[in-house]
Amino acid sequence: MNLILFDVDHTILMGALKHLESMNLSVEKVFGVKTDIHKIDYHGHTDRYIIETLLKFEKLDTEKVNDCLEAMREMYSGFIDKEKKMVLLPGVKELLAVLKEEKHMIGLTTGNLSKIAHMKMKKLGIDDYFICGGFGDNITNRADLVREAISQAELQGLEFDNVFVVGDTPLDIKSAKDAGVKSIGVATGSYSEKDLKKHKPDLVLKSLEDKEKFIKFVG
Repeated sequence: MNLILFDVDHTILMGALKHLESMNLSVEKVFGVKTDIHKIDYHGHTDRYIIETLLKFEKLDTEKVNDCLEAMREMYSGFIDKEKKMVLLPGVKELLAVLKEEKHMIGLTTGNLSKIAHMKMKKLGIDDYFICGGFGDNITNRADLVREAISQAELQGLEFDNVFVVGDTPLDIKSAKDAGVKSIGVATGSYSEKDLKKHKPDLVLKSLEDKEKFIKFVG
């Protein structure tokens, strides 16, 4: 059995626009300053890293990052039912079902805050697949997300042969390498298969619809 850790946005799902909106509005709530996360490079980074970077960009007090993150959690609780464009990417639910049937353990490694990630998973009807996770509440380095998810699995007494990180950005691939585990790049985000191959993942897929190739690779 293996532990397979999935990124969330643009790997499992797309269209969670209210999540981005909650970041902007959290800064406005705490500081009274209108901002836009598109002013910075946020792709592949954790929510904590994004908010800290945005505060630095706007020359605001980074010591209040936790206040912004708590405001995000509260806001997104009210936004989740308004995520009308949020959908599972093709092949995801079928792949999760096969992995579970074959007794692989499944977790998350996402920059999303834990509460936000689970709200998304519940809305899409797949939260029960995930037994552990590394989240962006207190972490800025993505490799630490991987380490946290592995630690959660081990604390449950689970044993596994290999760990795989599945994600759509070079940072997902780097996080796997830095944590000493295997990586699967999926070209369902902003990066093409060619882009991802430059970072030398162990496998690159056009999408998670190619479940036969995925399953063969993880064993």
